[in-house]
Amino acid sequence: MDKEELLKAMEGIDKRTVKYKELKEQLELVEETTPEKEYKISDEVYDTINSFNGRVKGQQVDWIFNTYNEIFNTKNKKCLCGGKIKKMLIKITKTYEKERR
Repeated sequence: MDKEELLKAMEGIDKRTVKYKELKEQLELVEETTPEKEYKISDEVYDTINSFNGRVKGQQVDWIFNTYNEIFNTKNKKCLCGGKIKKMLIKITKTYEKERR
């Protein structure tokens, strides 16, 4: 059984029963053996972008373009266009949030 099936099976069962405890043990085993999901955007990148608070310093522009190109496999060239940088930050943030849902 996979995680979703186990959770469905556990829904209507009283938590004090032996059946529930067995299902819970199986669920713990499944969770331990399931590798963590690989996300495009790491927590570190997301936290860094949120720390900008809407203002990006000159030395951080290189980092933003390099990070964006790595994540989305694009070849955006560095520019100081505020609109383009803002769109890049929004796309990274939205992608991060969608991945975590």
